[in-house]
Amino acid sequence: MTTFYGKQAKQTIIDNCEDYESIEEGKEWKVNHVTCPAGEDTKSRLYVKKVDDSYLWHCHNCGDSGYYRPKDTVKRIKETTTEYVYKDGVVNLGDSYDRLSKQTDIDKMPTSAQLWLSRYGFDQGLTSRYGICYIQGVRGGVVLPTFDGIDINGYQIRTFNTKYKYITYTNHKYSYLFNEHNTNNTLIVTEDLLSSYKLHSAGFSALCLLGTSMSDQALAICKTYDKVVLWLDDDAAGHSSMMKLTKEIAPMCANTTAIISAQPKEHSTNQLTAMEF
Repeated sequence: MTTFYGKQAKQTIIDNCEDYESIEEGKEWKVNHVTCPAGEDTKSRLYVKKVDDSYLWHCHNCGDSGYYRPKDTVKRIKETTTEYVYKDGVVNLGDSYDRLSKQTDIDKMPTSAQLWLSRYGFDQGLTSRYGICYIQGVRGGVVLPTFDGIDINGYQIRTFNTKYKYITYTNHKYSYLFNEHNTNNTLIVTEDLLSSYKLHSAGFSALCLLGTSMSDQALAICKTYDKVVLWLDDDAAGHSSMMKLTKEIAPMCANTTAIISAQPKEHSTNQLTAMEF
């Protein structure tokens, strides 16, 4: 029993299932494995399935398997997305976000996206509330909107198959979610967007830094709060950022504290709601 990848896996599919590109996402076809090394199959024992835009096959006659993922060609991109996204500054996202060829149903997103979101407790309710979706294409991935108070002012794409894990499209160096129910006038500063969404859903105002520095605009937001809490990762980078950001924020907001622990997104909404800062 052998597992094939890439061109070898593709060739088996082409030789035995010429119409494989017509297989719908999540569906499985059963075809004859006419090139089976164990002898020509006439009982449709070659199973070919499309999962996450990739093709998996297994022969129940010889036991061989294969995995093939098509490359993102220009032709394929044009067929799978209606809006081209470039890494330019976005002043008013507006229509460009609405026109993205996107999947908003979490259950229909690729497995990689579903696993990533569900790992941090994001269900259909949370993804819909913050406009999280999935787009196809060469830079396909989970779209995470950025905010300026309550309005979307850009977005970040969490990729799974490109060199850069995150690609950001916005003129701002932060994402700010204001919560009118934040009765103790506390702002929590985070390192990632999912954490800011989680904190906001738990009743807090949250400021996510899109980078390692605090911009003048972000500092101006901090000044409007009685208390600023830095919630950073418990790693070398988190400790370094904590020292740097504390020096930047403290002169503007005397009541500044830091939490070095697991990120807010790793806590449930109920756990965050019960926390006192």
